[in-house]
Amino acid sequence: MTKTPQSAALLKTIAATPETEAPDEPMHEETAIKLRELCERQGESFNAELTEIQAQQRIEDLEHRG
Repeated sequence: MTKTPQSAALLKTIAATPETEAPDEPMHEETAIKLRELCERQGESFNAELTEIQAQQRIEDLEHRG
């Protein structure tokens, strides 16, 4: 299989979905940066102890609040 930019992006997306993460995997650095920025913008507290899955769910919640 030849990797195209589209397939590489798709693989990265699939690799980062909650369904493929271990339940207790620590939050990734990129996720922490995004979550911290969203929390600061919305006046919410940032919890650095969240798992990757919890952090992704929190990001979704904050983005939907806008």
